[in-house]
Amino acid sequence: MEIKESNSKHAEHVETDIVENYLQRYSKFYGKFNLTLIVVSGIVMSVVYVEVGTIGYILPISQCELKWTMQEKGLLGAVGTVGVIFTSHFWGFMADTKGRKTVILPTLFIGFVFSFLSTLSNSFWMLFILKLLNGICVSAGSATIYAYIGEFHPNKTRDTAILASSIFAALGCVLMPIFAALIMNQEWSFLVPLLNIKYTPWRLYMLLCAIPSLICGLVFLRLPESPKFLLSIGKEREAIQVLKSIYGGEIAESPLLTKDEVPQTDKTSLLQSMWNQTVPLFQKSYILITFLICALNFFCFATASGMYIWFPDIVNSVMEYVIENPDQPGYMCEIYSNKLEIIYNETKTEEDECVTSFEISTYKYGVFLESSYMAGYFLISVLINVVSGNMIMWTMLMLSGICGLVAVNIGSPMISVYLFIALMVSALPAQIVNSSTISLYPTQLRGMAINIGLMFGRIGAVFGSNYIGSLLLNNCQVSFYVSGISLISSAFLALLVAKPKSKKNLEV
Repeated sequence: MEIKESNSKHAEHVETDIVENYLQRYSKFYGKFNLTLIVVSGIVMSVVYVEVGTIGYILPISQCELKWTMQEKGLLGAVGTVGVIFTSHFWGFMADTKGRKTVILPTLFIGFVFSFLSTLSNSFWMLFILKLLNGICVSAGSATIYAYIGEFHPNKTRDTAILASSIFAALGCVLMPIFAALIMNQEWSFLVPLLNIKYTPWRLYMLLCAIPSLICGLVFLRLPESPKFLLSIGKEREAIQVLKSIYGGEIAESPLLTKDEVPQTDKTSLLQSMWNQTVPLFQKSYILITFLICALNFFCFATASGMYIWFPDIVNSVMEYVIENPDQPGYMCEIYSNKLEIIYNETKTEEDECVTSFEISTYKYGVFLESSYMAGYFLISVLINVVSGNMIMWTMLMLSGICGLVAVNIGSPMISVYLFIALMVSALPAQIVNSSTISLYPTQLRGMAINIGLMFGRIGAVFGSNYIGSLLLNNCQVSFYVSGISLISSAFLALLVAKPKSKKNLEV
């Protein structure tokens, strides 16, 4: 397979002040287009969170029907993320060479199809494969969307726009436990004859959570390609047309690129082109920041996403204990380990075999967790222009890590749940890292940089979900200790992330 590759030596010297000045002059943060873009980008971001979050509610309930083992639960919780990992590099390359919209649009529709088919699964392997394929599609949009939205905003509002879209992503996630509460505890079911499956509420819930992908795909049909990407590949007339169609106004009459500056192309193999696109990230100019971005994503996702799939089940166990033993002390890990021993004990009864429904309070704490994310994103979007991102990340990672260590050593079940939620807030600093990436790399490297950073984040998520799952039965406390210590260590890495001293050649 051969593709046309832009000559980076020319691309690095593209004059971009005209576009940046145009955006500063005409782009309106509260304009119709920008607000639409922020909302849609937020929903696209939420797709990957929903992919991870819904499985946490589905696995305990579907156990009654499909008889999962603890190992199968861990694999199903991680497989979507595995799809993200395996294809992040490829999608980053495609986003930087073929276009942001070109990557995002088709994968939203295809991902919806795989999600729909997964609702009809009747075995571990069927659900495993469909979740893997959906994860591959989710990978395309979940990282590329950061570059896409960032390139429609000038420097002064870019971080705020990305964090504002994260608020809408969190809002979408808030609806996840609400819809779960409305649907999952229902008792209806019917047989699908041709497939020989019993269609139950958890399958409907999976379908409902897939609809945002379809909606975003329909909206993206009407959205333009990133003007900065068009400029970076030499399509200055198309870039001008996009800008004028959105904002109106006047732009310099002279071409954005001089004749000598238009990127030249040559035919190169796909693998060679991906290599050429990746190597600059690990050269002297970028290797430190690339390492920091990858490390911070890894540790944040290992805890936040690794714990996420177990969160509903752990909290539900604690709530059941509180209802059955009011005013009695108890340690969260002991409560959950005892519950697992009952479920997986060889002498278990049919009544003990599975969870048929969650306590309503479990959904309430799910809403509280997602609302904490939304409030956190809002607070960060307000503070980001006043307080350095480094200090915000340091504070949040440090506090989350400490709460994780305390959560399993306190005898009050209710307080331990709130501390558990505080541990999960470690997902917030990852958004600051990803928004900073837009300013730390030039246009021709942004898509790849974000995708590689998030690829390491997803590797952390897979590691966390399986590592934590293997420990919860017999060494629950160790999983919280590892998470807490890793977050505290990451807090000091966050202090090393810095904006470039000069933005020359970075803003395209």
